Amino acid sequence: MIQNIMVAVDGSDNNKVAVDYAIDLAKKYGAKLTAVTVFDAAKNEGMNYQKELVQETNEKNLAYAVSKAAEEKYPISTVQTFGNPAHCLLEISKDYDIIVCGNLGRSGFARLMLGSVSEKLVRFAHCPVYVARVKTE
Repeated sequence: MIQNIMVAVDGSDNNKVAVDYAIDLAKKYGAKLTAVTVFDAAKNEGMNYQKELVQETNEKNLAYAVSKAAEEKYPISTVQTFGNPAHCLLEISKDYDIIVCGNLGRSGFARLMLGSVSEKLVRFAHCPVYVARVKTE
């Protein structure tokens, strides 16, 4: 049974599909819903990691999930962390029954060199993973 759902959020427009699905799933099962964001240390390499910058970025990433849950009148908790997104989310996955994440559709050389967070979650998470995709026409 699904009791604890994690939705991985990155603040992108593509990620909204994952948030919407996670809220619908949580409502269906009456499950606890947690939005998790990771300040990507590698993506922001060379920056001075001031606490305020990390907090501001994480809150921006969580904004849609928090506002959409409020709109749907469904409780949501949030987790903010710092590091490699795939590594952090994999570690956190131990505490959840399912992860919902988006797929940015990285391909070619970038995917080969960096991999994708959603692909790593599918391969190594401690629970099932649902990858929400943006519908293409």
